[in-house]
Amino acid sequence: MQQLGSRQGDTETLDCNAQVMDTLSAEARKADFRLHEVGKDITKVATIVVKSLTVLDKVAHDDNLPVVAQEVAKLNGALALLGNAHYWNNLTRHHVIKRDINPKYSYLCSDKAPMTGLLFGNDLSQTTRQIEEADRLKSKFISKKRSTFWTSNTGRFSGGRQRGFFGKAPSRGFSSKFQPYDSHRSTVRGDPRMDGWMDFK
Repeated sequence: MQQLGSRQGDTETLDCNAQVMDTLSAEARKADFRLHEVGKDITKVATIVVKSLTVLDKVAHDDNLPVVAQEVAKLNGALALLGNAHYWNNLTRHHVIKRDINPKYSYLCSDKAPMTGLLFGNDLSQTTRQIEEADRLKSKFISKKRSTFWTSNTGRFSGGRQRGFFGKAPSRGFSSKFQPYDSHRSTVRGDPRMDGWMDFK
């Protein structure tokens, strides 16, 4: 017979960690209490079904009753669905609480967070330290990336030869190609009136 409990939080009625509960609003506490009661009922039903299945499974094997064995298999599938419902009920509690806690610790409410013993795991302090450490590393990587970007582009604003955004020298465009008068034909290079045109070259 398949055993219920393949995932964390699908067989236990989990109490909310005191550290989290103390930060919640009255509305969030009421919502969590109601969902907690739903979880208790699911657990009670699952316990009754498990006991009945244990007896029926023994009868089916001892007396070689295939019909009973088929019914056991069906009830076992129903038991798995109860476990799944209980698991999602606990995740819903996470979702309700997520709106009241610091967004920095939203990982605690994800389906990847531990959910054993208590709603947010037995070692909440350790989990929060891991989140804070990951956040510090992320901040360091972002700062380093920005610092490298500006350092590598200082040449764009210095007196040296400028480079384009993707590392190529910028095109001189019209300033190098467009010459309204041929310099060889001009005989008045020193004329102040021609200074503006000479700048185009």
